Amino acid sequence: MRRASHVLAVLVLCALAALLAGCDLFGSDESQLPGGPALIASMGGNTPGLRIFSSETLESSALIETDDRQPIGLALSPEDERWYVSWNLGSHSDGDPRDVLAIFDPARERFVKPRSWPDSSDVVRGVGNSRLIYDPVNDRIVAYASRATVQFFDAASLERKGRRMIGATEEEVVEAAVLAEEREEIYFGSYQEIHVYDLNKQEVTETFSMEGRPVLQSSGFVELALSPGERYLYGTMFRGPGGPGTFFMMDLSSGRILTKKEVGSYAGIAVHPSGRYVYVDCPAGGMRELIPTNKILRFDTQAREMEVFIDGHEGLGLPGRALIADKITMLSGGEAFVIRNPVPARTRLDEDEEAAPSLLVVDTETKDVLATYVPPRDEDGAVTGAVVDLAFTVVPE
Repeated sequence: MRRASHVLAVLVLCALAALLAGCDLFGSDESQLPGGPALIASMGGNTPGLRIFSSETLESSALIETDDRQPIGLALSPEDERWYVSWNLGSHSDGDPRDVLAIFDPARERFVKPRSWPDSSDVVRGVGNSRLIYDPVNDRIVAYASRATVQFFDAASLERKGRRMIGATEEEVVEAAVLAEEREEIYFGSYQEIHVYDLNKQEVTETFSMEGRPVLQSSGFVELALSPGERYLYGTMFRGPGGPGTFFMMDLSSGRILTKKEVGSYAGIAVHPSGRYVYVDCPAGGMRELIPTNKILRFDTQAREMEVFIDGHEGLGLPGRALIADKITMLSGGEAFVIRNPVPARTRLDEDEEAAPSLLVVDTETKDVLATYVPPRDEDGAVTGAVVDLAFTVVPE
């Protein structure tokens, strides 16, 4: 039995290597990624993979397949010449569930150097479900998920280089993280604390406590982001069940919380490159809550005031549905942000019902909708490919 399992594992690894070594774009061997600014979307549903969109028009140009499994982690090297992707392969029912970590080369339009491990391994369990960060100091990939231990992989070979527990106990799961490239640090949000991980020393050197935060088991971080110049840390936290959530602004020099504002339970954030505003989607939970706030907020970092930037879905052209913007991504120039509206992904249309967009590009000043993406549906009205996550990139020319 052990020998048979070993042979099966070898065959799976060989098939994976062969598949990924020649994994071209979906639909045509002649397909090519468009050069220039673009959005990478992690796709679930019947068409899982990485879909590439124009950041201006949201026109879809290609789908990069990931073994019929939804990509979970995505990190980009400094010049975006390498995309690091993680996903799951197989399942417990077929006896060989695995975690995959691979490099996608946009210039060659294919995956290179894929690595695969049994997801039952104590060493690398969970990397297929992990979020990824690129460490420019050590040229490593940092993988974190809903657990206290983060893992480190060589960015060239994808070999595991170590793991480290963030926080005092295994119960303090890592929920969010952000890289401060100039400071050469990573900030990990874990339950009630922010841990400062020094990339040169490769250890946690400081911990900031979220003062006044209720000690609730069903509480945690949603997202962390930095101001231009990395002086301030912004973040959102949830408190369940039902919320409300919290937005905060922290001075990294002192570790002092400068302000807190009430937001939706699972709100995301996007920082304008000027540093003046932080845009906050306010879903009151998005997929996890039934009643949305129907708003997008804007935080003025100078006045330290929060205002309602968009109130209601009608002005954005969302037909007959509430505004549940549970993902927000800033374009590099700051002229617009992209929001994900998950309602179309989980709504089966009636015969006479108009399909709503799942992605919208919104002007950061005028609030005008500049472009939309309406996902395709099957003959029964169900979405065939749901947008799960987003990242901005510049595809090499």
